Amino acid sequence: MHNKHFRYVTISFVIIFLFSTIGYSMLRSGAVSRWDASRIVWQATEDVGNPRTEELVRPSLTIVVNDNTDTIHNGAGQCALTGTGTCSLRDAIIFTNSLAAAGATTNTIILGSGIFNLTIPAGLALESSSAGNALIGDLDILAPTVGGNINNLTIQGAGAGITTILQTTLIDKIFDVHPINVAGSVIVTISGLTLTGGKPDNGAGGAIIAGRAGDATTLSNCILSNNTALGNGGAISQSSGGTSHNLTITNCTFSTNSTGGSGGAVSYSGQGTVNITGSTFSGNTSNSAGLGGGAISVTGTDPGGTYNIKQNNFINNQALGAAKGGAIYNVNGTANVNFNRFSGNTAATATNGLTLAQDSAGGSVTVMNANDNWWALNTGPGANNAVGLGGGTMNLTTWLQLRNVPVASPIVFGQATTFSADILGRNSGGPTSAANLVGLPTFPSSSATIYSGAVGGTLTNNPLGQFVNGISNVSPTFTATAVGVGGVNAVVDGVTANGPITVNKANTTTGLTSSQNPAPLGTNLTFTAAIAVVAPGAGTRTGTVGFFDGGNPIAGCTAVAVAANQAQCMTNALTVGSHTI
Repeated sequence: MHNKHFRYVTISFVIIFLFSTIGYSMLRSGAVSRWDASRIVWQATEDVGNPRTEELVRPSLTIVVNDNTDTIHNGAGQCALTGTGTCSLRDAIIFTNSLAAAGATTNTIILGSGIFNLTIPAGLALESSSAGNALIGDLDILAPTVGGNINNLTIQGAGAGITTILQTTLIDKIFDVHPINVAGSVIVTISGLTLTGGKPDNGAGGAIIAGRAGDATTLSNCILSNNTALGNGGAISQSSGGTSHNLTITNCTFSTNSTGGSGGAVSYSGQGTVNITGSTFSGNTSNSAGLGGGAISVTGTDPGGTYNIKQNNFINNQALGAAKGGAIYNVNGTANVNFNRFSGNTAATATNGLTLAQDSAGGSVTVMNANDNWWALNTGPGANNAVGLGGGTMNLTTWLQLRNVPVASPIVFGQATTFSADILGRNSGGPTSAANLVGLPTFPSSSATIYSGAVGGTLTNNPLGQFVNGISNVSPTFTATAVGVGGVNAVVDGVTANGPITVNKANTTTGLTSSQNPAPLGTNLTFTAAIAVVAPGAGTRTGTVGFFDGGNPIAGCTAVAVAANQAQCMTNALTVGSHTI
């Protein structure tokens, strides 16, 4: 407002019934706030009759979807806000796009349990002439047209096991993020749901395509399964190679996704940051003619980006045909691949990298740092499991190893201790910190026998178990039953680690009593030696006891067998006087 005295004020109200509540309050003399679809404004008319409008901050909205069908309803925006009407997922996307069209906006779409079917077809032929049309085909999430403005959208399910978005048309993906290249950006967060059935009839991203300058995509606690793309990214393609945009994936499962290009599950091309942690990639395939990544492909226009892929499970992913890297493929940029579990990943051409492949397209940065992973082998990756191609640099000198260690060793006969197995061991440099494996998905997928083959003792308290954060969640009790070197085997991923344990004799104490003391000459006396094991030893005492009068053996008592933890010597041959037995 101008710094002048008001002689009179005229207050104008504009009420738009788009929101469930139209709030207004006096901001200062001559100003009333109101909400409309694109912004909050206040208006005032001064004595000179000059109206003014000033934009304030738009509120964050939470939109609850209450219709599982793929229907577009009249008044979708209003129903989404009031909760009194019918609102589909497509309604909610269309509504939040309308907010983004006017400027920066932050909204959350809530999905309950159930299957949300996408049934309105489009495909490339229909959508190519109307990009960004959320009325048909996939769900387009639009960016604001003004640079610096952000469409910040969260799509939150009730849990991946109970909330599913299913693409049923067989010709389209599920989400198309920032389909029109406008100046604004999109930050999208998807959590707690399953995305399945995405199959665009052309192009990339079976379930999701995203990635323009300044964008960020986050997935957490999701399942992406049975999605297919002819281009890159069987489940997700985030690509704008020469710009910076970020991708974060946490605690997700990618299974049986496939692509005719790179990245059977995930393909990223850009100069931003990728963080993939705590996730499982299983049975994904790439059939790229010249690139690859059965599970993940990362690259970017030189110098590329930084790609952190840590604490993940990679199981039975495949690079088919001429594709490279059964699990992970990188070209430009720095890929930090650490503290992961690799098992059963393959490439049709072994020299293309059965598990990891670092390629080079002549860029200045073409590096994969692949130390300290678990290869389901204590001897580390086998031949062709991790390769540098075309001048790409593969740094791999250390790997994780299965350890199996008794809590106490040596122990004594009859003593009990427990064993603990983990994959914190390393081939050199000492074990890694347990903190480095926090977040690694639990394996094997179902509980199994971990400890067996006890030697020199027995195993009890030995249920089926798994490795949680790389550490066995069961610790059996070993009780020594023989003196010498014993041990227990721990087995995971077909690898056996023997935990040796030394068992010594248990210490004993002996107490001696006489049947009569003092005794007349010629009395039949019985001397009893009671033998006790010193804790923590245990067991039944065996062997013989010799009885001596001073240093002289007592006749018939030089090697009396121990029975019931004692030995007895009977004699009437002691002479008059004191005797030390």
